[in-house]
Amino acid sequence: MIFWVIAAALTAGTVLAVVRPLTKSRELPPAIEHDLVVYRDQLAEIDRDLEKGLIDTNQAEAAKVEIKRRILAADRRAETVTRPTRRGPARRLAGGLVVLLPLLALAVYLPLGAPSLPSQPLAERDPGQRERLLALQAETDALARDLAAAPEDLGGWFELGRRFTALGRLDDAVDAYGRAVGLSGGDPAVVGAYGEALVDAGGGMVTEQALAAFEQVLTADPADPRARYYLGLARAQAGDDRGALERWQALAADGPADAPWLPLVHQRLAGLAQRLGLDPTTVVPDPAPPGDRLAAGPSAADVEAAMAMSEDDRAAMIRGMVDGLAARLADEPDDVDGWRRLGGAYAALGEPDRAAEAFGRAASLSPDDLAVQHAYLDALAAATGSGPLPDEIVSVAERLHARNGDDVRALWFLGLDAARGGRPDEASGYWTRLLELLPAESPEYEAIRQQIETLPAG
Repeated sequence: MIFWVIAAALTAGTVLAVVRPLTKSRELPPAIEHDLVVYRDQLAEIDRDLEKGLIDTNQAEAAKVEIKRRILAADRRAETVTRPTRRGPARRLAGGLVVLLPLLALAVYLPLGAPSLPSQPLAERDPGQRERLLALQAETDALARDLAAAPEDLGGWFELGRRFTALGRLDDAVDAYGRAVGLSGGDPAVVGAYGEALVDAGGGMVTEQALAAFEQVLTADPADPRARYYLGLARAQAGDDRGALERWQALAADGPADAPWLPLVHQRLAGLAQRLGLDPTTVVPDPAPPGDRLAAGPSAADVEAAMAMSEDDRAAMIRGMVDGLAARLADEPDDVDGWRRLGGAYAALGEPDRAAEAFGRAASLSPDDLAVQHAYLDALAAATGSGPLPDEIVSVAERLHARNGDDVRALWFLGLDAARGGRPDEASGYWTRLLELLPAESPEYEAIRQQIETLPAG
């Protein structure tokens, strides 16, 4: 009985909402009517731009909110300036709907409805997804607690940023990646992830801080596709369509045909071509031949196949790609980029010893490449426990410090070696110099300052 009372009340409310506009005596003035037509055209234009890839979802939603606010304002103006109109037909239609709508609802519900069926909360409709989300949140919170006790863990901060992103905690992701940037000494991969987190937190806009991060990445690695893409996006958002077109054309031409980001770049180019009145077929360049699968990332077919695999089969596929790269490097041992990719793959698979070995091969082949040396140093640290630092870490840090006394990563590890070796004055010297090189408002600055304060008196 209670169900039918509630159903009747809801039906009455629905009918009232439908028929009430039909019983009102009003006719919109031409000016307001014109404004509403313009606003609806603007909403449709936003949907078209979103489909073409000229704007992202966040930008589209923000623009829609503003236009809908203007529509509501126009409606409020209309309430105060309405004019009489003919009400006879509308009143008759409203009276018919009052009778017809409840009858139709009842006719549909009686053969199909089940009021005795218990409710099913949304969180319980996919218990597996809910459990995975809760597990990820618990793991993320545990990692954050661990990092509070070990703020020098570069890999930990990077992983925390990744997890915060997966949870949608974008501001927290920016903070975590920012700490990783300070500990990495400007590693392009870490700075790139930080820049992307800034874009995500900014609703898709390439902010000044994100722009500086991607420019830093491009200085260290001019071929980095992520930095090149976002720098093109920054041009487009600034209204420089020609500049964006040139950047994305160069990126598409350099990218291998199986690069996973290539379809997005092509979509952006097609949108710019339409905006500039150009033929899209002449704007989108032919991609380079397919490259190394680990270098360019999996193809669309690989991704589709992986999604249908079990966890074990997917892991086996990834293992096969990594083993294939390792086998190729056995025949081509002088491929520096190959050893770097192999080191990164082993690190992603949770094999820090193998990662350190691969990065070590790359470091020996390219002793003057700071990015390679930094990656090797990080890989060695990831394979090391909390005891005294291995001689190889100290040796690499000393070489980097000898070349540049202000190398941030070298200063950190030399100070860490001194602190763990019972030489607090030496540790304080390295870390004090490190503080001088970091922005005072950065989280890394505060973390290192606290580390200095915990050093025992010399």
